[in-house]
Amino acid sequence: RILKPYQKRCRYKPSLQESFAVIFIISYTQIAATSIKFLSPTSYYNLAGDKEGKAFYYDGSLDYFGEGHIAYAIIALFMLVVFIAFPIVFLTLYPFIQNH
Repeated sequence: RILKPYQKRCRYKPSLQESFAVIFIISYTQIAATSIKFLSPTSYYNLAGDKEGKAFYYDGSLDYFGEGHIAYAIIALFMLVVFIAFPIVFLTLYPFIQNH
């Protein structure tokens, strides 16, 4: 409703592709931050101050890449590759692809 007068004057019609692009740009940082947090370990120590091991960042009872954490880690790696790394590589190589 708000864009109706603007669309008539400028003959602009928002496309589905533009809508997805806006959603992707808005959620890009949140996806990256959450995925990195899921892949970040935290160390735990005994009373003497010696390092005993690594645990999942959000839940210290889960071993890092252990049985309970592996599902979260796979999803986080998938999100990093598909939504973070792939678009960066694609946008970097786009001028070279377009010239051929």
